[in-house]
Parts: sequence; structure tokens; C-alpha cells
Amino acid sequence: MEQKNFFIDIRDLLDTLKKSLWIIVLCVVIFAGLAWLVVDKTTYYVATAQMMIRDEVVDADTGMVMEVVPQQKALNIPTDSVIIRSDTVLETVIQNLDIDMTPEQLRGMVSVKADEETAVMFVSVTSTEKAQAVEICNEIAKVCPAEIVALTGIQGVELIQSAVAEPFTPDAAVKRMLLIGAFAGLLFSIAFVLIRYFLDGTIRSEFEVSMDLKLPVLGILPRAKGESARANQSIPPEHSETYNTLRTRFSRSGKQVIVVTAAGKCGAKSMVAEKLAKALAVGEQRVLLIDGDLREGALSEAMGLLKESKGLSHLLINTEEVPDGVLKHMENIVMLPAGNLPEEPARLLSTKALPELLKRLRQDYKYIVVDTPVVTEITDATIWGCYADTTVLVLDKAKTKMADAHKCKKLFEELGVEVWGAILNEERN
Repeated sequence: MEQKNFFIDIRDLLDTLKKSLWIIVLCVVIFAGLAWLVVDKTTYYVATAQMMIRDEVVDADTGMVMEVVPQQKALNIPTDSVIIRSDTVLETVIQNLDIDMTPEQLRGMVSVKADEETAVMFVSVTSTEKAQAVEICNEIAKVCPAEIVALTGIQGVELIQSAVAEPFTPDAAVKRMLLIGAFAGLLFSIAFVLIRYFLDGTIRSEFEVSMDLKLPVLGILPRAKGESARANQSIPPEHSETYNTLRTRFSRSGKQVIVVTAAGKCGAKSMVAEKLAKALAVGEQRVLLIDGDLREGALSEAMGLLKESKGLSHLLINTEEVPDGVLKHMENIVMLPAGNLPEEPARLLSTKALPELLKRLRQDYKYIVVDTPVVTEITDATIWGCYADTTVLVLDKAKTKMADAHKCKKLFEELGVEVWGAILNEERN
């Protein structure tokens, strides 16, 4: 079983996240919106009454009245707060007001705060009904002093301000839910982008080609700023350096017949073959471009020559005919179109006519560039590769499957066909 290598190009990963920024923003907005829909935006009323502990306490043993120092007041406040929210007080309030709720339910509505320096206690009741909040708060302020006096010995607790209700919306809760929703959207979107990145199986970077596919990257075709590069168009300025480098590589290699193919679906294959031929023709070099795709004739169609009845197929059948009679001179290159598309291209290519034709053409041209069908289950490209000097594999970034590239490379290796390297295309096709 073939071991699958796993590589991560951090720069490409960050670039993917950058390109997916709209997905991330959209998810953040959607999740925050969902949080806004579910969060409690009810208007509540908080009724608050103020009470003060008296400054005397009766000694239980002597019956003497003593002044309570501020420190002692502060110590009494926690106890008083517990008493106010005790079942005894709350049950009495419920009974007096005939409220249909339990002490525990009512306790959830009551809060007590205190100023330790002044011994002023603020008893608050929160409710969705203003009148209810005021009524309950005032009743608590009425009931609790007796219980505080009985349990603490404090002489008394005075009501210094009856309950006053103020409306409020839980803005903090809303903001918290919005933040939680936005953060959840951020995590979800990043996870989605990363999962899609790692599971789509496409070639993402030069690093992957070199390390996983173990092929040298002969050149990279970056995305053009203007219209995407296509066959029968001039070389975009962004691609000029790459094709110049390729020309230098091939001139030093001594390789004459170059097969250009691709693994799986690849929209750039024919374009690369044509642009490579034009680049090699610089300096008045005689270069022949052959449309070796007898199944679709994609390059011939792009060059406006698909309807030509005479082409490669014609020469493979009529082996004695002079090739010059079917060649088309285009700019600084010569092209041999596909011609009529036969019913069984592989059988026609498998005859001895193909190597004999290439032998004749080698004598007249410095370079011969052949555009072939993609390598899937179709064997046409491998047939061409057996008679060529080398093969170049075109890979579309974020489109070509790594599994297809491995399959293609393995097939060529089993047949003894040299795969010189890969051209990584970043153009959208």
C-alpha cells in the first residue's frame, strides 16, 4: 500500500484563508444574527427600596442598649442580606400578596446590596411587570425588619425610601450573546475552510508538487491581472519570465520533441503548449506545434483550425504525403492541426506511422511541441510520450487532484516515459 505523504504549505494555507475571507465574514454575521434572534431582549423593571440599620443594639444578657460602631454594622450586613432573601421572609411576602410562585422563584427576582460605611441596604426586585416589582419590593421592606431584629438583636431597620421602579434591557447579556455568536461563526467558518482545504485533494502549491509528487516545478504561471491567458492570445506580461525560463531550460537540455499533457481535467494544457511553442520560437528557431489530441482537437479549435480536413490524422493514414501540404504557418510558429477526428484515436496513434512521421519532422524543426489529451483512462498521451524526448505535466492549482497527478506520473514511469517536470498554473480556466 502506497504511503500518502502529507505536507502543509503555510503560505498557501494563509492565502486560502485570505481568499475565503468573505465566507468567514458571512458566517460571523449569520451566527451573530442568530444570536440576536434568540437572546432575551425583554424589557425588565427593577424596583429598589432603601433601608438603614439603626445605630443601637440590645444586649440579650443585660438588656442594655449599646451603640453599634461602623465595623459592627458592616459585619451585620451579610447576615441581614441572607435574612431578607430567606424562605421565612419570602414565604410571608408570597402569602401576604397571594403570589403564585415558590420562595425559590421569588428569590431569583430579589437582590440585596449594601453600603458598608453607611449601613444602607438596597433591596431590589426584578420583574417584567412594573407594578409587580414595586409591590413585592415594598412588601419585602415591610416584612424583613421584624425578622432581622429577631435574629440579630438590632433595634430596628428603617425604611428610608419606598420602592421606585426603573426599566432596563439586559444590554450586557445581549452583547455577550452577540460576541458568543460572532466567535462561534468565526470558529465554524475557519474550521469549514480548513476542512475543505485539507479534504479537496487538489494541488495547492509548488511545495506540494516538489515534496509529495516529487517532480521539479519547471515554472509557475501566476494569475494575470487582466484577462486570463488563453490559446491563440499573446503571452501575458506576468507569464513572460516563466516562458523565458522554460526556453532557457529546453535549449540547454537538448530535448527536441516535447509532449505537453495534464493529469485529470486541466483547462490550461493547450494554452501552455501553444505559449511554450511561441517562447521556443524566439530567435528564429523553427518550431512545430502539433495538436495531438485526436479526440477533441481542443488546440485546433482554439486556433480556429478544427474544421481543417487535413491534419495529423490525415498524415497518419496517408503516410507518403508531404507534411508541408497540411501545415499552417501562424505568427512565428508552424502548426499541425488535428484534422478529422478518427473513431479510434489510440489505434491510429499506435501504428508505426507516428514514429515515422516524427522522424521526418525532426529533420526540419528545432523543437516540436505536442499537445495531447489529459491522462486519465486515455492512453494517447503515453503513446506520444514513448516517441518524445520528454514530457511536461501541466497542473492547475486548486483544480488538479493530487491523486490524478500521482496516477499519471506512475503510468508514465511504468512505460519508461520521462516526465521532466511540472508547470503549475494559477490562472482560472
